[in-house]
Amino acid sequence: MPNLLRASDRSMKMRSDSSAIDQRRSAALSPQQEAQSDSTPAHKLSVACDTSLSTSSEKLESSVSNRSSTTTTTSAENEATPSTSTGHPEDKPVPDYCTGNEEEDKRLKKLHYAAKEFYTVQESFLKYLTIMGEIYPEYVTEFGKRLGKDLLSRQGSQEHVVRELQVLFEQLKGFHQLLLEEFSKRLDSWSSLEPNMAEVIVKYADFLKICKPFLLQKGRFVQELTRLREENKDFDNATVAFEQKILKRGVGAVVQQLDQVHQNFMRYKILMMSYNRYLKPDSEEQRKTSEAIAKLEKIAQSVNDAMGLPSSEQLCKLYDRFQVRNIILEKVLQTSNGCVPPLRLSAKSRRRTTIPAA
Repeated sequence: MPNLLRASDRSMKMRSDSSAIDQRRSAALSPQQEAQSDSTPAHKLSVACDTSLSTSSEKLESSVSNRSSTTTTTSAENEATPSTSTGHPEDKPVPDYCTGNEEEDKRLKKLHYAAKEFYTVQESFLKYLTIMGEIYPEYVTEFGKRLGKDLLSRQGSQEHVVRELQVLFEQLKGFHQLLLEEFSKRLDSWSSLEPNMAEVIVKYADFLKICKPFLLQKGRFVQELTRLREENKDFDNATVAFEQKILKRGVGAVVQQLDQVHQNFMRYKILMMSYNRYLKPDSEEQRKTSEAIAKLEKIAQSVNDAMGLPSSEQLCKLYDRFQVRNIILEKVLQTSNGCVPPLRLSAKSRRRTTIPAA
């Protein structure tokens, strides 16, 4: 197995052009030659891993690079009138607004950043769905082929958990791609003087419930993945390689990343609240934003209730509490040069923690 992992490491550095050559060579092999090539497993693994990883990389890149849009730019001469140019919304700089009022210009620019964040977050989530829903199954499948095994075979009468995830992520991907395109349309001609992001959420908020089947089964997915990794070392090795080479994370990242779906589900309300902060009070857009926030809260609460989770308000309070503790810990570490100082107990506390003699 160390040879397999080393071969996988080498194959990660090869480019897609060499994988195409290897594919043609493999296709040209006769059955006898194919059988003879079994005596060189490291080479076969290198070819297969290179092919699968090249395909995976191409899918990941194409999923986010085939969209073009226009950006809003503002000049002092045009008094914050937007002009457009082609390009990716994420790559476009946020313009300076020039209304003659410095505070108003700051507000407009912050509002532009808040609007852009909808696209940024949505694009990141789509990348995640592609990696976990397409690339992960392909990676494990190709890894297994080099061993002559089907690592994603059915478990009795039930589909392999990775295949189940693949189906659910594909369902999520369609809607979230639509949402990304809607955000992109708004940013194509965005001007903070005429904000219009709230109507997207008002229109599509109900469709966020599509993630409910996944969220209700997430606990089972975690248990099943953990069990399979313990029982099937080949599947575990394939997953470890995926976590390290594709996710660029440590062991256990696949299970940890399943939280992304719920986090993204809850994130829309946070984005809307940030966006609302920079809107003009009592404006039509602020009214729509308040409607969107209320709608998101209602949907989130229904999903959290079904999952047996606390209310959104309780979750936010818990999050704030942990944030405060993290800040305190960070300051302690800074004042102690990165070392946690010894805990000093009062005499009363020491008496309480004294271990009685046997």
